[in-house]
Amino acid sequence: MATKASEQQFARLVKDTCISADRKKKRRKTIPLSMDINLFEDNDADSRRVQMLRNRIARLGPFDRAIVLLWLENMSYEENSSTT
Repeated sequence: MATKASEQQFARLVKDTCISADRKKKRRKTIPLSMDINLFEDNDADSRRVQMLRNRIARLGPFDRAIVLLWLENMSYEENSSTT
């Protein structure tokens, strides 16, 4: 069974720990980070061409899109005809 004295010591320990942690937070200086660049954006010519190709394929109808995508996968005309 806990005694009154041990409860007071525990309460004082908890209070002192909280005060110490709060003081440490105040001493720590933080610098906000800013990301002015998009790490996932490719700016080279090949990436632009691939994006243009994707945009143009997206504008095709479903049947034409399927044929173009199969052709891009290097499937032969025989494989294309059996798939579509």
